[in-house]
Amino acid sequence: MKKNFLFLCAIFMILLAACERTPESTQTIPTDQNSPATFTLKTAPEDVSQASFGYDYVELPEGFYYKFCGNSFLDMLYFCPRGGDSFVPLCSKPNCMHADEDCNAFLGLGCIGFGYYNDALYAGVLNARFDVIKMNLDGTDHQVVATVDYDWLRDCSIECEFHHGMLFIFAHASNDLPLEERVDHLVVLNLSDYSQKEIATDYLRTASLPNALIYYKDKLYMLGTGDKTQTYENYDPYKEQLIELDASTEEARIVLPQFMNALYVTDSTLYYFEPDLTSLDYRAASLTPGFREYDVESGTVKDCGLPVADALWARYDEEYIYVLGFPKDNGEEKTLYILSRNYELLDQTELKNGLQIYAIASDRIYFFRRGANAPISCYIEKSQIGSRELTLIPIETVG
Repeated sequence: MKKNFLFLCAIFMILLAACERTPESTQTIPTDQNSPATFTLKTAPEDVSQASFGYDYVELPEGFYYKFCGNSFLDMLYFCPRGGDSFVPLCSKPNCMHADEDCNAFLGLGCIGFGYYNDALYAGVLNARFDVIKMNLDGTDHQVVATVDYDWLRDCSIECEFHHGMLFIFAHASNDLPLEERVDHLVVLNLSDYSQKEIATDYLRTASLPNALIYYKDKLYMLGTGDKTQTYENYDPYKEQLIELDASTEEARIVLPQFMNALYVTDSTLYYFEPDLTSLDYRAASLTPGFREYDVESGTVKDCGLPVADALWARYDEEYIYVLGFPKDNGEEKTLYILSRNYELLDQTELKNGLQIYAIASDRIYFFRRGANAPISCYIEKSQIGSRELTLIPIETVG
Protein backbone atom coordinates (compact mmCIF):
# COMPACT_ATOMS: atom_id res chain seq x y z
CA MET A 1 0.00 0.00 0.00
CA LYS A 2 2.96 2.36 0.62
CA LYS A 3 3.69 2.46 -3.11
CA ASN A 4 0.36 4.19 -3.71
CA PHE A 5 0.56 6.66 -0.85
CA LEU A 6 1.89 9.73 -2.65
CA PHE A 7 -0.52 9.18 -5.52
CA LEU A 8 -3.44 8.82 -3.12
CA CYS A 9 -2.56 11.94 -1.19
CA ALA A 10 -2.50 13.97 -4.39
CA ILE A 11 -5.82 12.55 -5.55
CA PHE A 12 -7.54 13.09 -2.21
CA MET A 13 -6.37 16.67 -1.92
CA ILE A 14 -7.79 17.35 -5.40
CA LEU A 15 -10.98 15.50 -4.46
CA LEU A 16 -11.47 17.62 -1.36
CA ALA A 17 -10.99 20.80 -3.32
CA ALA A 18 -13.42 19.77 -6.05
CA CYS A 19 -16.25 18.48 -3.88
CA GLU A 20 -17.22 21.29 -1.53
CA ARG A 21 -20.85 22.43 -1.20
CA THR A 22 -20.96 23.84 -4.72
CA PRO A 23 -18.98 22.85 -7.80
CA GLU A 24 -17.56 26.39 -8.02
CA SER A 25 -15.90 26.23 -4.59
CA THR A 26 -12.16 26.99 -4.40
CA GLN A 27 -11.06 25.39 -1.14
CA THR A 28 -7.47 25.76 0.03
CA ILE A 29 -5.68 22.43 -0.45
CA PRO A 30 -4.21 20.98 2.78
CA THR A 31 -0.53 20.08 2.59
CA ASP A 32 0.01 17.96 5.76
CA GLN A 33 0.72 14.43 4.52
CA ASN A 34 2.53 13.05 7.59
CA SER A 35 -0.30 11.56 9.67
CA PRO A 36 -1.69 8.99 7.17
CA ALA A 37 1.79 7.77 6.28
CA THR A 38 2.46 6.59 9.83
CA PHE A 39 -1.07 5.48 10.78
CA THR A 40 -1.58 1.79 11.65
CA LEU A 41 -5.01 0.22 11.14
CA LYS A 42 -6.54 -2.04 13.78
CA THR A 43 -8.07 -4.28 11.08
CA ALA A 44 -6.73 -5.07 7.61
CA PRO A 45 -8.74 -2.97 5.10
CA GLU A 46 -9.86 -6.03 3.10
CA ASP A 47 -11.37 -7.64 6.24
CA VAL A 48 -14.67 -6.91 7.94
CA SER A 49 -13.92 -5.63 11.43
CA GLN A 50 -15.19 -7.89 14.20
CA ALA A 51 -16.65 -4.70 15.68
CA SER A 52 -18.75 -4.13 12.55
CA PHE A 53 -22.36 -2.98 12.95
CA GLY A 54 -23.30 -4.27 9.50
CA TYR A 55 -22.91 -1.02 7.57
CA ASP A 56 -20.73 -0.70 4.47
CA TYR A 57 -17.45 1.15 4.92
CA VAL A 58 -13.74 0.86 4.13
CA GLU A 59 -10.95 2.21 6.31
CA LEU A 60 -7.48 2.85 4.86
CA PRO A 61 -4.54 4.65 6.49
CA GLU A 62 -5.42 7.66 4.31
CA GLY A 63 -9.02 7.89 5.51
CA PHE A 64 -12.54 6.49 5.78
CA TYR A 65 -15.00 5.67 2.95
CA TYR A 66 -18.69 4.94 3.38
CA LYS A 67 -21.74 4.37 1.22
CA PHE A 68 -24.68 6.72 1.69
CA CYS A 69 -28.01 7.18 -0.05
CA GLY A 70 -28.84 10.88 0.25
CA ASN A 71 -31.62 13.08 -1.05
CA SER A 72 -31.11 11.84 -4.60
CA PHE A 73 -31.96 8.28 -3.41
CA LEU A 74 -28.83 7.08 -5.22
CA ASP A 75 -26.03 5.21 -3.48
CA MET A 76 -22.87 7.34 -3.49
CA LEU A 77 -19.40 6.89 -2.01
CA TYR A 78 -18.15 9.48 0.48
CA PHE A 79 -14.64 9.98 1.83
CA CYS A 80 -13.12 11.71 4.87
CA PRO A 81 -9.29 11.97 5.10
CA ARG A 82 -7.60 10.82 8.30
CA GLY A 83 -8.34 13.41 10.98
CA GLY A 84 -10.77 15.29 8.71
CA ASP A 85 -13.99 17.10 9.69
CA SER A 86 -16.26 16.33 6.71
CA PHE A 87 -17.21 13.63 4.20
CA VAL A 88 -17.30 14.56 0.51
CA PRO A 89 -18.35 12.56 -2.59
CA LEU A 90 -15.50 10.44 -3.94
CA CYS A 91 -15.29 12.47 -7.15
CA SER A 92 -12.77 15.01 -8.43
CA LYS A 93 -14.54 15.93 -11.68
CA PRO A 94 -14.82 19.72 -12.12
CA ASN A 95 -18.37 21.07 -11.74
CA CYS A 96 -19.80 17.62 -11.04
CA MET A 97 -23.21 17.77 -9.29
CA HIS A 98 -22.78 14.21 -7.91
CA ALA A 99 -26.24 13.21 -9.04
CA ASP A 100 -25.89 10.60 -11.80
CA GLU A 101 -23.72 7.84 -13.24
CA ASP A 102 -21.24 10.34 -14.72
CA CYS A 103 -20.04 11.05 -11.16
CA ASN A 104 -17.09 8.95 -9.95
CA ALA A 105 -18.84 8.51 -6.57
CA PHE A 106 -21.98 7.04 -8.19
CA LEU A 107 -23.02 3.51 -7.20
CA GLY A 108 -26.60 3.60 -8.45
CA LEU A 109 -29.88 2.27 -7.12
CA GLY A 110 -28.95 -1.37 -6.56
CA CYS A 111 -25.69 -1.29 -4.60
CA ILE A 112 -25.98 -3.82 -1.76
CA GLY A 113 -22.32 -4.14 -0.76
CA PHE A 114 -19.08 -2.19 -0.75
CA GLY A 115 -15.51 -3.24 0.11
CA TYR A 116 -11.78 -3.20 -0.61
CA TYR A 117 -9.18 -5.59 -2.01
CA ASN A 118 -5.65 -5.18 -3.37
CA ASP A 119 -5.58 -1.38 -3.81
CA ALA A 120 -9.06 -1.16 -5.33
CA LEU A 121 -12.64 -0.54 -4.21
CA TYR A 122 -15.45 -2.97 -5.07
CA ALA A 123 -19.23 -2.79 -5.12
CA GLY A 124 -21.90 -5.45 -5.47
CA VAL A 125 -24.78 -4.10 -7.57
CA LEU A 126 -28.08 -5.95 -7.96
CA ASN A 127 -30.41 -4.89 -10.76
CA ALA A 128 -31.51 -7.30 -13.48
CA ARG A 129 -28.40 -9.30 -12.55
CA PHE A 130 -25.73 -9.23 -9.85
CA ASP A 131 -22.58 -7.41 -11.00
CA VAL A 132 -19.28 -6.94 -9.19
CA ILE A 133 -17.81 -3.51 -9.98
CA LYS A 134 -14.17 -2.56 -9.43
CA MET A 135 -12.88 1.02 -9.24
CA ASN A 136 -9.76 2.93 -8.30
CA LEU A 137 -9.31 4.37 -4.81
CA ASP A 138 -10.21 7.85 -6.11
CA GLY A 139 -13.50 6.55 -7.59
CA THR A 140 -12.36 6.54 -11.21
CA ASP A 141 -12.52 3.73 -13.78
CA HIS A 142 -15.63 1.74 -12.83
CA GLN A 143 -15.49 -1.71 -14.45
CA VAL A 144 -17.78 -4.74 -14.23
CA VAL A 145 -15.28 -7.52 -13.46
CA ALA A 146 -17.66 -10.38 -12.63
CA THR A 147 -21.32 -11.34 -12.86
CA VAL A 148 -23.08 -13.78 -10.57
CA ASP A 149 -25.89 -15.39 -12.53
CA TYR A 150 -27.76 -18.38 -11.10
CA ASP A 151 -31.29 -19.50 -11.98
CA TRP A 152 -32.36 -19.34 -8.33
CA LEU A 153 -31.39 -15.66 -7.94
CA ARG A 154 -34.80 -14.49 -9.14
CA ASP A 155 -36.53 -16.29 -6.26
CA CYS A 156 -34.24 -14.96 -3.52
CA SER A 157 -33.52 -11.80 -1.62
CA ILE A 158 -29.80 -11.02 -1.88
CA GLU A 159 -27.26 -9.63 0.59
CA CYS A 160 -23.48 -9.54 0.27
CA GLU A 161 -20.30 -8.75 2.18
CA PHE A 162 -16.70 -8.23 1.06
CA HIS A 163 -14.14 -9.89 3.35
CA HIS A 164 -10.58 -11.25 3.21
CA GLY A 165 -10.33 -11.13 -0.59
CA MET A 166 -13.74 -12.74 -1.05
CA LEU A 167 -17.30 -11.65 -1.72
CA PHE A 168 -19.89 -13.58 0.29
CA ILE A 169 -23.31 -13.55 -1.43
CA PHE A 170 -26.26 -14.60 0.71
CA ALA A 171 -29.40 -15.68 -1.14
CA HIS A 172 -32.52 -16.11 1.00
CA ALA A 173 -35.27 -18.09 -0.72
CA SER A 174 -38.72 -16.50 -0.88
CA ASN A 175 -41.16 -17.62 1.82
CA ASP A 176 -43.78 -17.71 -0.93
CA LEU A 177 -42.16 -20.87 -2.29
CA PRO A 178 -43.37 -24.28 -1.07
CA LEU A 179 -41.22 -25.54 1.81
CA GLU A 180 -39.68 -28.32 -0.28
CA GLU A 181 -38.54 -25.76 -2.87
CA ARG A 182 -37.32 -23.19 -0.33
CA VAL A 183 -33.54 -23.56 -0.54
CA ASP A 184 -31.12 -20.83 0.51
CA HIS A 185 -27.69 -20.42 -1.09
CA LEU A 186 -24.30 -19.02 -0.13
CA VAL A 187 -21.90 -18.13 -2.94
CA VAL A 188 -18.27 -17.12 -2.44
CA LEU A 189 -16.54 -15.13 -5.19
CA ASN A 190 -12.74 -14.94 -5.06
CA LEU A 191 -11.58 -11.40 -5.88
CA SER A 192 -8.12 -12.56 -7.01
CA ASP A 193 -9.49 -14.42 -10.06
CA TYR A 194 -13.29 -13.87 -9.85
CA SER A 195 -13.95 -17.61 -9.57
CA GLN A 196 -17.23 -18.55 -7.87
CA LYS A 197 -18.43 -21.47 -5.79
CA GLU A 198 -21.36 -22.41 -3.58
CA ILE A 199 -20.51 -23.52 -0.05
CA ALA A 200 -22.42 -25.25 2.76
CA THR A 201 -24.76 -26.89 0.23
CA ASP A 202 -25.35 -29.99 2.37
CA TYR A 203 -26.24 -27.88 5.41
CA LEU A 204 -28.60 -25.64 3.43
CA ARG A 205 -30.63 -28.54 2.04
CA THR A 206 -32.39 -28.84 5.40
CA ALA A 207 -31.61 -25.52 7.10
CA SER A 208 -32.26 -21.88 6.36
CA LEU A 209 -29.30 -19.60 5.84
CA PRO A 210 -28.19 -18.40 9.30
CA ASN A 211 -27.73 -14.73 10.18
CA ALA A 212 -24.16 -13.46 9.79
CA LEU A 213 -22.54 -12.34 13.04
CA ILE A 214 -18.79 -11.84 12.40
CA TYR A 215 -16.01 -12.80 9.99
CA TYR A 216 -12.57 -14.17 10.89
CA LYS A 217 -9.95 -15.09 8.27
CA ASP A 218 -11.62 -17.54 5.83
CA LYS A 219 -14.47 -18.25 8.23
CA LEU A 220 -17.91 -16.80 8.73
CA TYR A 221 -19.72 -17.15 12.06
CA MET A 222 -23.51 -17.15 11.91
CA LEU A 223 -26.55 -17.70 14.13
CA GLY A 224 -29.31 -20.09 13.09
CA THR A 225 -31.56 -22.92 14.23
CA GLY A 226 -30.71 -25.52 11.59
CA ASP A 227 -34.44 -25.77 10.86
CA LYS A 228 -35.88 -24.29 7.67
CA THR A 229 -39.44 -24.47 9.07
CA GLN A 230 -38.49 -21.64 11.46
CA THR A 231 -39.83 -18.37 10.03
CA TYR A 232 -39.99 -14.81 11.30
CA GLU A 233 -43.41 -15.50 12.82
CA ASN A 234 -42.40 -18.60 14.82
CA TYR A 235 -38.68 -17.98 15.29
CA ASP A 236 -37.32 -19.13 18.66
CA PRO A 237 -34.02 -17.46 19.70
CA TYR A 238 -33.47 -20.14 22.35
CA LYS A 239 -32.97 -22.69 19.57
CA GLU A 240 -30.23 -20.66 17.90
CA GLN A 241 -26.74 -22.11 17.48
CA LEU A 242 -23.41 -20.57 16.57
CA ILE A 243 -22.49 -22.01 13.17
CA GLU A 244 -19.08 -21.75 11.52
CA LEU A 245 -18.95 -21.67 7.72
CA ASP A 246 -15.50 -22.25 6.28
CA ALA A 247 -14.93 -20.82 2.80
CA SER A 248 -11.80 -22.93 2.29
CA THR A 249 -13.32 -26.33 3.19
CA GLU A 250 -16.85 -25.31 2.08
CA GLU A 251 -18.29 -26.96 5.19
CA ALA A 252 -20.57 -25.86 8.03
CA ARG A 253 -20.38 -26.99 11.64
CA ILE A 254 -22.06 -26.13 14.96
CA VAL A 255 -19.58 -24.48 17.34
CA LEU A 256 -21.74 -23.58 20.34
CA PRO A 257 -25.38 -24.50 21.00
CA GLN A 258 -26.74 -21.21 22.35
CA PHE A 259 -27.89 -17.75 21.41
CA MET A 260 -25.48 -14.81 21.59
CA ASN A 261 -25.49 -11.33 20.07
CA ALA A 262 -21.79 -10.48 20.25
CA LEU A 263 -18.70 -12.46 19.32
CA TYR A 264 -14.95 -11.98 18.94
CA VAL A 265 -12.86 -14.84 17.53
CA THR A 266 -9.18 -15.74 17.84
CA ASP A 267 -7.49 -19.03 17.00
CA SER A 268 -7.64 -20.11 20.65
CA THR A 269 -10.69 -18.38 22.15
CA LEU A 270 -14.23 -17.30 21.31
CA TYR A 271 -15.34 -14.27 23.36
CA TYR A 272 -19.10 -13.73 23.39
CA PHE A 273 -22.04 -12.11 25.16
CA GLU A 274 -25.33 -13.77 26.09
CA PRO A 275 -28.04 -11.13 26.60
CA ASP A 276 -31.11 -11.15 28.82
CA LEU A 277 -33.75 -12.20 26.29
CA THR A 278 -36.56 -12.16 28.85
CA SER A 279 -36.29 -8.37 28.99
CA LEU A 280 -37.12 -8.31 25.28
CA ASP A 281 -40.45 -10.07 25.90
CA TYR A 282 -39.26 -13.39 24.56
CA ARG A 283 -40.30 -16.61 26.27
CA ALA A 284 -38.97 -16.86 29.83
CA ALA A 285 -35.85 -19.00 30.25
CA SER A 286 -33.17 -19.73 32.82
CA LEU A 287 -30.45 -18.02 30.79
CA THR A 288 -28.09 -15.93 32.92
CA PRO A 289 -26.84 -12.96 30.88
CA GLY A 290 -23.14 -12.19 30.80
CA PHE A 291 -19.81 -12.31 29.01
CA ARG A 292 -18.26 -15.70 28.27
CA GLU A 293 -14.97 -17.08 26.96
CA TYR A 294 -14.91 -20.41 25.11
CA ASP A 295 -11.57 -22.22 25.02
CA VAL A 296 -11.33 -23.87 21.61
CA GLU A 297 -8.88 -26.60 22.64
CA SER A 298 -10.56 -27.74 25.86
CA GLY A 299 -14.16 -26.93 24.94
CA THR A 300 -14.70 -25.23 28.32
CA VAL A 301 -16.60 -22.00 28.92
CA LYS A 302 -15.51 -19.34 31.42
CA ASP A 303 -18.19 -17.05 32.89
CA CYS A 304 -16.83 -13.48 33.01
CA GLY A 305 -19.85 -11.87 34.67
CA LEU A 306 -21.95 -8.83 33.80
CA PRO A 307 -20.11 -5.63 34.73
CA VAL A 308 -22.90 -3.46 33.29
CA ALA A 309 -26.33 -4.37 34.64
CA ASP A 310 -28.45 -3.05 31.75
CA ALA A 311 -26.28 -4.48 28.93
CA LEU A 312 -28.38 -5.42 25.91
CA TRP A 313 -25.73 -6.20 23.31
CA ALA A 314 -22.09 -5.58 22.56
CA ARG A 315 -19.27 -5.44 20.02
CA TYR A 316 -15.58 -6.18 20.49
CA ASP A 317 -12.42 -4.88 18.88
CA GLU A 318 -8.77 -5.51 19.75
CA GLU A 319 -8.78 -2.94 22.58
CA TYR A 320 -12.29 -2.52 23.95
CA ILE A 321 -15.78 -3.95 24.39
CA TYR A 322 -18.57 -1.57 23.38
CA VAL A 323 -21.83 -2.22 25.24
CA LEU A 324 -25.22 -0.67 24.51
CA GLY A 325 -27.76 -0.58 27.31
CA PHE A 326 -31.49 -1.15 27.04
CA PRO A 327 -33.37 1.66 25.25
CA LYS A 328 -34.91 4.45 27.29
CA ASP A 329 -37.28 7.30 26.46
CA ASN A 330 -39.36 5.34 23.90
CA GLY A 331 -36.24 3.90 22.33
CA GLU A 332 -34.66 7.28 21.54
CA GLU A 333 -31.97 7.14 24.23
CA LYS A 334 -29.49 4.52 25.44
CA THR A 335 -26.18 4.38 27.27
CA LEU A 336 -22.94 3.44 25.54
CA TYR A 337 -20.52 1.75 27.93
CA ILE A 338 -16.89 1.08 27.01
CA LEU A 339 -15.15 -1.79 28.79
CA SER A 340 -11.57 -2.98 28.73
CA ARG A 341 -10.95 -6.46 27.34
CA ASN A 342 -10.71 -7.47 31.03
CA TYR A 343 -14.37 -6.41 31.50
CA GLU A 344 -13.62 -3.27 33.49
CA LEU A 345 -15.80 -0.20 32.90
CA LEU A 346 -13.59 2.55 31.43
CA ASP A 347 -16.09 5.13 30.24
CA GLN A 348 -19.69 5.79 29.23
CA THR A 349 -21.88 8.37 27.52
CA GLU A 350 -25.56 8.86 26.71
CA LEU A 351 -26.74 8.49 23.12
CA LYS A 352 -29.85 10.67 22.70
CA ASN A 353 -32.39 11.45 19.98
CA GLY A 354 -31.98 8.13 18.19
CA LEU A 355 -28.20 8.33 17.86
CA GLN A 356 -26.66 4.99 16.88
CA ILE A 357 -23.19 3.64 16.17
CA TYR A 358 -22.35 3.42 12.46
CA ALA A 359 -18.79 2.13 12.67
CA ILE A 360 -15.95 1.59 15.11
CA ALA A 361 -12.83 2.61 13.20
CA SER A 362 -9.20 2.50 14.33
CA ASP A 363 -9.24 6.03 15.76
CA ARG A 364 -12.91 7.03 15.93
CA ILE A 365 -16.40 5.79 16.75
CA TYR A 366 -18.79 7.15 14.10
CA PHE A 367 -22.51 7.77 14.78
CA PHE A 368 -25.64 8.53 12.79
CA ARG A 369 -29.24 9.27 13.74
CA ARG A 370 -31.82 6.58 13.26
CA GLY A 371 -34.04 7.07 10.24
CA ALA A 372 -34.07 6.95 6.46
CA ASN A 373 -31.28 8.71 4.56
CA ALA A 374 -29.39 9.68 7.70
CA PRO A 375 -25.65 10.31 7.16
CA ILE A 376 -22.82 9.95 9.64
CA SER A 377 -23.24 13.05 11.81
CA CYS A 378 -20.73 12.88 14.69
CA TYR A 379 -17.90 10.89 16.20
CA ILE A 380 -15.92 10.23 19.37
CA GLU A 381 -12.14 10.20 19.32
CA LYS A 382 -11.04 6.85 20.79
CA SER A 383 -8.11 8.63 22.41
CA GLN A 384 -10.69 10.12 24.83
CA ILE A 385 -11.67 6.70 26.21
CA GLY A 386 -10.90 6.55 29.92
CA SER A 387 -10.96 10.33 30.40
CA ARG A 388 -14.60 10.26 31.62
CA GLU A 389 -15.13 13.23 29.28
CA LEU A 390 -16.27 11.59 26.05
CA THR A 391 -17.32 14.27 23.57
CA LEU A 392 -19.53 13.82 20.51
CA ILE A 393 -17.90 15.91 17.77
CA PRO A 394 -20.09 16.95 14.77
CA ILE A 395 -18.98 15.89 11.28
CA GLU A 396 -20.65 16.92 8.04
CA THR A 397 -21.54 14.91 4.95
CA VAL A 398 -21.30 17.41 2.07
CA GLY A 399 -23.09 17.08 -1.25
